[in-house]
Amino acid sequence: MDRVERRTPWGMWDRDALMVGLDVVAGVLLTLPALLAVLEPPDPEYPGFTGWLRVAGVTVALALGLPLGLRRRWPLPVLGVVLTAACAADLLQVVSGASGVTAYALYMVARDDPRRRSLPALGVCMAAIAGVLALAPVWNVHDVPAQYGWPHAVIGWVVCGVAWVLGAMVRRHRELTALAEAQAERQDHTDRRLHLAREVHDVVAHNLSVITVKAGVALHVAEQRPEEAVETLRVIERTGRTALAEVRQLLEALRRAETETPLGDPGLAELPELVARAEAAGVEVSMPPHELPPLPGGMELSVYRIVAEALTNVVKHAAPAACEVLLRVEDGHVRVDVTDNGTARVTKLPGGHGLTGIRERVEAYGGEFCAGPRPGGGFALSARLPHMPGEAR
Repeated sequence: MDRVERRTPWGMWDRDALMVGLDVVAGVLLTLPALLAVLEPPDPEYPGFTGWLRVAGVTVALALGLPLGLRRRWPLPVLGVVLTAACAADLLQVVSGASGVTAYALYMVARDDPRRRSLPALGVCMAAIAGVLALAPVWNVHDVPAQYGWPHAVIGWVVCGVAWVLGAMVRRHRELTALAEAQAERQDHTDRRLHLAREVHDVVAHNLSVITVKAGVALHVAEQRPEEAVETLRVIERTGRTALAEVRQLLEALRRAETETPLGDPGLAELPELVARAEAAGVEVSMPPHELPPLPGGMELSVYRIVAEALTNVVKHAAPAACEVLLRVEDGHVRVDVTDNGTARVTKLPGGHGLTGIRERVEAYGGEFCAGPRPGGGFALSARLPHMPGEAR
């Protein structure tokens, strides 16, 4: 079913534009009190800002807040302007304790810039606050010393330090999140490649084994029994066509997987075809009718692949031989047993192929798998996959 997207009034806003808008609003709100303080009419007790001092005060007030609207685009230059304005505001007594505005700009530097740049920026802010503290007693404006003491400086240091730590934490969180996403994407690509390799192996290996065996037979009997050689070549042709059709089906399924409903995977209904191919390669296969309940699609495909790989091993390593395939439900498990009476052997193939591929499929369902020579000769393979009733696809 198609997902219906519901748009809210907030969802209509671009997030970045919204954040910039909030910064502009914050800048205006921080600028207004400073402007009002500068433009307030003088009185006898407090001369206020007049002449050049008023011009300087208005400039400082505007520089204190308005640049904050650009802090996301140019965080470090904005911090430089705001820090200078904050120091001037404290010394000119435009506002008291303008370090909060500095911290607001410093947070963005710590969040967006690497530590090699943000940490020196923090040091400059701390030094600037110390400089204001040192100049305040001798800085005489309005005929009185600047009202800036140790409490203001300590608060400024703490606020700037906290802002830097918060910004650095957000940056670190983003870095870790990006790293985790990249690792997850790489793992997903690896899993897809392994899955594709397993599917191609499962589709092709059985048919190629039959072709290889029958080609050897044809080569052996070509001169003495040409009729048998011709029949063997026909088997090779049919098997090759089947392999080509299965590969095309697999590729078509991969192409359709992202956009449409995938093509159906082989299942229990296709097991007789596997048996027929194995018999064509010289293996006498006995597979009594099974009474398996409906299985989930993935489990049914796994049962099919297990039987296919088991028969492929018999064809490759034991033919001509007799083989028995048993499928049944036992103690809440789907059990697959494949035995043959050929020459005992231990099959080891590289990771992701052969018996290793079967083991991976079984373990993916939390099942059990074992394979090895039989005491009386031949080879046995057994797989048990947990099955919950009613879990049909």
